[in-house]
Amino acid sequence: MLGISLLVALAIPLVTVFLALNRVFKPQEKRKHLVVILLSYLSLILCFGGSYYTMSAFSDRIDAREKHTYYESKANYRDSFGKIVVRKDSRAFSGINSRLWSGVDWPDYKGNQLRNTYRSPVSARDMIQAAKQPLDNISNFQYDARFNVFSSTLYFSVVNMTTLGFGDITPTTWFTRLTSNIQVLTGLILFYFGLSMVIGNWWTNMTDASQKTKD
Repeated sequence: MLGISLLVALAIPLVTVFLALNRVFKPQEKRKHLVVILLSYLSLILCFGGSYYTMSAFSDRIDAREKHTYYESKANYRDSFGKIVVRKDSRAFSGINSRLWSGVDWPDYKGNQLRNTYRSPVSARDMIQAAKQPLDNISNFQYDARFNVFSSTLYFSVVNMTTLGFGDITPTTWFTRLTSNIQVLTGLILFYFGLSMVIGNWWTNMTDASQKTKD
């Protein structure tokens, strides 16, 4: 019952917008222009979502390698308080829990049985112990995490394109910030271009209707 209610709630505004645009863009040629704008908008969302996915895979591998190197070097090191400073993440995004590459900071280290999400904190001692193994033994690509990561990057792309800015997923590296800024600017240009087309066609239709009434 809840699912049907959600579908109805989503369908009503979509149908309303479709009917309104269909009325504004009566000539077939004008409708083609609108379709091009909408397809461009959707294509950019998918393209940027795929780009963010690639960046996530790239940065997850770098994060795993850098942490392995760091904790391997800290095997015999302690600060003045006898503690080890935990290394900060160097992932592309903050807020995406699933990872495409495993590393020393995972809850267990059993090859293919590694989990792709955090379920419990890992101590620095455990990470140092894991770093004693070769990197390729503990850093494996997580095929099961592909859908979760891509759905998260696609969601971020939609939020970014519409400039909603929820803040639950945020870019943390210079290249993800630069890419997200480019997407926002591109999305705004397309949005205002499409909006100007809608307003322009609406005004033209009103002017034509008024002129016919006078005649």
